[in-house]
Amino acid sequence: MKVLCKAFPQYNCLPNSYEEAKKILHTLGLGYVSIHVCPNNCVLLRKQYEDLDNFPVCQASRWKDPLNKKVPEKVLRHFPLIPRLQWIFATKKTSEEAQWHKLNREPKEKEMSHPADGDEWKDFGNRWPDFARDPHNITLGLATDGFNPFGNMRSSYSMWPIFVIPYNFPPWSCMEESNFMIALLIPSPKSPGKHIDVFLQPLIEDLLALWSGVDTIDCLTGKDLKLCAAVLWCIHDYHALSTLSGHTTKGFFACLHCDKDPLSYSIRSKRCYIGHCRLLLGVIVYAPTMNMPLYIKAMIS
Repeated sequence: MKVLCKAFPQYNCLPNSYEEAKKILHTLGLGYVSIHVCPNNCVLLRKQYEDLDNFPVCQASRWKDPLNKKVPEKVLRHFPLIPRLQWIFATKKTSEEAQWHKLNREPKEKEMSHPADGDEWKDFGNRWPDFARDPHNITLGLATDGFNPFGNMRSSYSMWPIFVIPYNFPPWSCMEESNFMIALLIPSPKSPGKHIDVFLQPLIEDLLALWSGVDTIDCLTGKDLKLCAAVLWCIHDYHALSTLSGHTTKGFFACLHCDKDPLSYSIRSKRCYIGHCRLLLGVIVYAPTMNMPLYIKAMIS
């Protein structure tokens, strides 16, 4: 940072150190909060547990070296969502773009040019008309997946970023990577699995506060407003579906459409499939040389 300050003209406003730059980012609401996590994924050391040296559930130490108390066992990075959504309305340009879906969009029949044209968005607006009426309210999508940060497929290490995507912007910018907001960075040698609800606690608290409304100033009109936001859908693969929802995605109960009325039953220690043909719509014809039906067309219902 010192070299960069010398390269620019005199009296520039660049920070003189890395620590000073981090403070500026935190002031703008663009930093992150480090939260110590139990190595067994049982609890986060925050709020009433923030000053503990041992986790209250499993009594494991929060430090790799309990004597030095410098390096934690595991750290969750939380990027607060509320200040970043408030910064959208801090400039006239982004404030106007955030209201494009309501004020400037021209819906056409049988044509989908924006997520607001989808049935899910319309159904949500019918259920919550007060939320849909205010163009400032932000509709979000949530996406997650695990990846190997080291680029070595032989390593089993997996990190899980949680992204939040605001869909209020025009279609040519709402899916730009620059508009994606990382909310959480979950470290773990393996997938968080059923313990992901522990890691999601800071994000859920942000979303609950945004659903109730947070005080914000709209730079475009200069008026105060209650900014609300809601998650409309989640985007993930089949494996992450099991992690986020707790639904079984493997074995005999993997089908999402048959979970309440499954086809597979255990009868006399054997696995039997009862009524499995109910999902097939077929046209049956008889071959001239065979006394058996041929299914020439099958479609999953």
